[in-house]
Amino acid sequence: AGHYAVTQLGMLVEGAMVRTGLSGTTMTHPEYRGRGLFVDLARSTYVRMAEQGLDYVWGFPNTNSHRGFIERLDWFDIHEVPTLEGPVGALPVPPERPQEVEEIERATSEVDALWERVRASAAVSVIRDAAYVNWRFADNPSASYRLFVHRGASGCDGLAVTKRYGDALQVVEMLCDDESDVGLTLVEEALRSARAQGAARINLWLNVGTHLHRRLEKWGMVPTAPVTYLGAASLRAQASPAFRSYGNWRISMSDSDVY
Repeated sequence: AGHYAVTQLGMLVEGAMVRTGLSGTTMTHPEYRGRGLFVDLARSTYVRMAEQGLDYVWGFPNTNSHRGFIERLDWFDIHEVPTLEGPVGALPVPPERPQEVEEIERATSEVDALWERVRASAAVSVIRDAAYVNWRFADNPSASYRLFVHRGASGCDGLAVTKRYGDALQVVEMLCDDESDVGLTLVEEALRSARAQGAARINLWLNVGTHLHRRLEKWGMVPTAPVTYLGAASLRAQASPAFRSYGNWRISMSDSDVY
């Protein structure tokens, strides 16, 4: 009659490892709607999560479920996340891939080292180590992704993951030092890939406060639809102010199970 599911994810919140659940698919059979099944299933799930030591449930409610999460399940809004997008044909990109960029099949220890190097640059983030990257992308049975790394003088200093969807190429993951231009170089590689595949658009999620967001604005990329709700609920204690503030979040499309 009804279904509610969460995926357990480790996060860093102000330097501390926190166990959380990403709210996923919710559905109710049409014949059972109006009986409160969605709320009952969610509440029972949250009780079990708290008993197992998870601190937050969070996710990206759609326009049908957002009001219910906020008004009936004690969620709080964090932000409305726009899609940063640009037309492939109008964006500048060098014709050749630089030697620093390489496509890889799987994440290895170099991605662990990259994560350790950049993890402190955002107060709130899903833990993006090699195990997570392989689970989320390389071993994903239901979608096809391409993984690219950038290697500088000190080793791997950037990771980008792309996915084709319709006439768009989505940059679903971007992990790098935001103060460098590594992210821009990886987006250029995504653009080369988009042109080779005949994609008309390229898009991604980026926190508006990042250096890379401003560089892509200069290119001509603009925030557009779809706009996605980001919210959460605290399960065991009061939510930290850092967790509530979108400016602290490292955000990418791959944080959502939709992408």
